[in-house]
Amino acid sequence: MHKSNLDEAADLSLKVVSLSRPSSFSGKIEDVHGKHKEFSAHVRIIAASHFLPFSIAVSEETPTEPFQWKVSRRSGHTAMYAGIRSLSDNPNADCTHVGWIGNYKDLKGEEHSCDDLSHESRTNICKELEKYDAVPVFVDEATANGHYEGYSKQILWPLLHYMSWSDSNPMKSAWWDCYNQVSKTFATAISAIYKDGDIVWIHDYHLLLLPEMFRALNPKATIGLFLHSPFPSSELFRSLPNRKEILYGMLGSTSIGFQTYSYARHFLSSCTRVLGLESTPTGIDNMGNMVAIGVFPIGIDARQVQERRSLPAVQTKMKNLRE
Repeated sequence: MHKSNLDEAADLSLKVVSLSRPSSFSGKIEDVHGKHKEFSAHVRIIAASHFLPFSIAVSEETPTEPFQWKVSRRSGHTAMYAGIRSLSDNPNADCTHVGWIGNYKDLKGEEHSCDDLSHESRTNICKELEKYDAVPVFVDEATANGHYEGYSKQILWPLLHYMSWSDSNPMKSAWWDCYNQVSKTFATAISAIYKDGDIVWIHDYHLLLLPEMFRALNPKATIGLFLHSPFPSSELFRSLPNRKEILYGMLGSTSIGFQTYSYARHFLSSCTRVLGLESTPTGIDNMGNMVAIGVFPIGIDARQVQERRSLPAVQTKMKNLRE
């Protein structure tokens, strides 16, 4: 890719991230959402996160397979989901969310893996989630557990948060295999809906290998990666056995966003010291491809906060606090 095209792609990818961070813009709430008008042409965005912001449950209308489904909002990851959802305010942007659907609930409210669902029941999940501009990724229970509860939570999360690993729970090679496999599954799922000109926006430490894997399938793609967690100093990061694979995985991106300058600086330092790559404060030369680095402090959904503070129950509590 020519440098001019790369710069243009990086600028557009970084703009997507910045527009989803309301608190990075000082002014009235209406002005914050008005910033989305900065997209002068139509943009199609594919956002990828470990979980979809939805949960599914069997509909009362279908007590036996093939099931129909009810969809509800998943709790947690509020800031990330709000940032992705805010892009729908832009009339020039279409955003499709790709992620693992997790377990489903039966009519008794008990959770089950999707592993044993019939093909038709899975197809019905896809059809129902399509109404919400969402595409589910199906991962078998063993792989999903090794990826999330294993490598992501037992290895990456402590490392990124400056915590030492537990000696009683050493890393298992199967966890790394599962972490790889989930990224491959995501890369295949996104490629199935990807079109030339789309922006692929990948979120957080669960999918750090995905940028490189997706680029291998789509070399000219514009790929943004935003890390919602901290990034540790190079002295600590280099203790990770799979440090090179993780860094090269991230560098498959066109641009990478961090929450603070120190996190970005730590990442730049790790790329220099671990991989021997040249860098500047705003980018990394990944063997001839410049990867842009940006800082975007995470924000809140200001409009939703305004709406909720107007609810009668909240107004009553506010009144009691004032008194």
